[in-house]
Amino acid sequence: MRERESRHFNDESTSIGTILAAYKDFEDRFEIVEEKLPAIEMVRKATQQRIGKFNKQDIRELCPALSVSSIEGSLRKLVAEGELRREGRGKSTFYVRLK
Repeated sequence: MRERESRHFNDESTSIGTILAAYKDFEDRFEIVEEKLPAIEMVRKATQQRIGKFNKQDIRELCPALSVSSIEGSLRKLVAEGELRREGRGKSTFYVRLK
């Protein structure tokens, strides 16, 4: 009986952990789009939430209101300003924060 209760408790704590992780992810995304900002500022905020390498698709997921061309232009500007480093080519392109 205790084993079944223990398993039930573990299932509930796993579900709560999953819900909390999803809520945190939603909160992070909403923080980026809650105020009307220029595209470069939205992309800058999104890149500041990334740790390590990230690609254009990662930024698209965080900034769904922006077009692909706006994201690409903003990433180019951030690279030119020295905030990001671009590595790779084509589909294997990724970025790393420098500041």
